[in-house]
Amino acid sequence: MSTVEEVRELIGDKLPGGGVPAAWWITTDAEVLRLFDKWSTAEHEYQNRIADLGEELGCERWASYGFGGGLAGFMPPKGMGRWEGHPDYKPVPAGWRIDSKSGYLVPSRRTKADRESDANKRFTELKRAPQLETPGMPTDLWLGSRIYGVSIRRGDSCVMAFCGGDPDRAESRREFEVDESIWERLPLSTFHLLREEVSA
Repeated sequence: MSTVEEVRELIGDKLPGGGVPAAWWITTDAEVLRLFDKWSTAEHEYQNRIADLGEELGCERWASYGFGGGLAGFMPPKGMGRWEGHPDYKPVPAGWRIDSKSGYLVPSRRTKADRESDANKRFTELKRAPQLETPGMPTDLWLGSRIYGVSIRRGDSCVMAFCGGDPDRAESRREFEVDESIWERLPLSTFHLLREEVSA
């Protein structure tokens, strides 16, 4: 079991804020760190590509499908889609439309030419976000009818995993199987001590 001092050294100043997890783990496994850093670079590039496309369209914000999901559409700026005489009028960019259900700016798909357009190709490339691989760590925990996602964060020399649900309450250990040769489950008392240090 790692000591508080060892964990503090591995995490550095990267302990996330927010709520207290029900369980947390740490790893220094080289492959997990490599995969996290590879994903982090890909995710940064992905977000920049979305921002660049949004800027071209005159949109500053966009929506994703769930946590870590792909692009669902852009939030049109005020006035986009209004009638031409409206004081805030902004035209909908060519090849795009405002979806009547979601209200998002998405590529038009009415005709074959629309579906093969540059707008559709660029949007399709961004529909799936880079996915983080975490060997030995499940992505979520089901407890009854509730699902708890596992949040992954990078420390100075480690990767941390946090879960809002308590895996000890799972009906079967097979439902949330962590590879203990890769991940070390840490006591919540260690988390509280480190959080107090950050707050002090």
